[in-house]
Amino acid sequence: MYIKIFNLIRTQLYNETLIWSFPSFSQAKEVMLAEVASEIKIDKDALASKDVHFVFNGYDVWKGNDYVTISDGNKVEYEIRQTTMDMIEMQEETITDEVIVMYPACKSYRSVIMETIKSFGVNELPFFNTKDIRYFIDNEVEEALAMRAAQIIVSDYDESFKNDYFQTIVDYLEGNRGFSVMLAVISGEEDAIEDVKREINKEQGKDVFQKDYVWLWESKWYHGLNFEFNKVTKVFRNHDAAYMEMSSEQGKVLEVFRGQYIGEDVESYEDKNGLFKVKNNCDLWEGRIRKIYVQD
Repeated sequence: MYIKIFNLIRTQLYNETLIWSFPSFSQAKEVMLAEVASEIKIDKDALASKDVHFVFNGYDVWKGNDYVTISDGNKVEYEIRQTTMDMIEMQEETITDEVIVMYPACKSYRSVIMETIKSFGVNELPFFNTKDIRYFIDNEVEEALAMRAAQIIVSDYDESFKNDYFQTIVDYLEGNRGFSVMLAVISGEEDAIEDVKREINKEQGKDVFQKDYVWLWESKWYHGLNFEFNKVTKVFRNHDAAYMEMSSEQGKVLEVFRGQYIGEDVESYEDKNGLFKVKNNCDLWEGRIRKIYVQD
């Protein structure tokens, strides 16, 4: 079912566009004025009573019924637009916004919160009742975040370790850590991940998470038109050494591709997760570097 909604959109050059959704124009305008008032450090009622254009605290401010633009050299635009949204999307937006109201430190993780909310089925989400939404957040959403974070924390360990400690980590996160820590872990922030590991070690009274690790180096040719499957694995104690050898290996592979496919397009790249590729439409080589913890 589709319903009419009002989107408040904040736009700033070179910054992420922010969008809030509301069931009424008055609610959208109330938040718009509050956000602008906070940015230029003016009382919200004073902002509402000002003329269409005025200057305050070094900002030029232009106001309309459904927009406010502020500029101190860098322009920020707020605009309210009416649209329609599926009921389930409206519920997801409302719950996500309420998480940030309850836990303001989570504001920068809005997209991760939304991903987690979307993992629930349509019949699992509460309707537009603040009490029900907050109960859902403090129970169902917290558990879902804890499980996502725990999965990140155990991802570099073997299956035996995961079987033994996954639920221990979930229980620790739910009982001891806030939403912002779990969201930081899910976002892959190394400091948050290591902090949780240290604290679980303290709670368990032993080194559940061993400190020792190696870098697993994998070079893999896939079976294609001109190349056969082949896989080489090496272990490095030092990431820089593994990276240098992988970069060198990728260069050699690229030359092999170019020699085989003269004059044809060959794509070569690496991503931030340690994955290297050389490919075209017929053949593929992949290299990967990943941290592996050494368990007793």
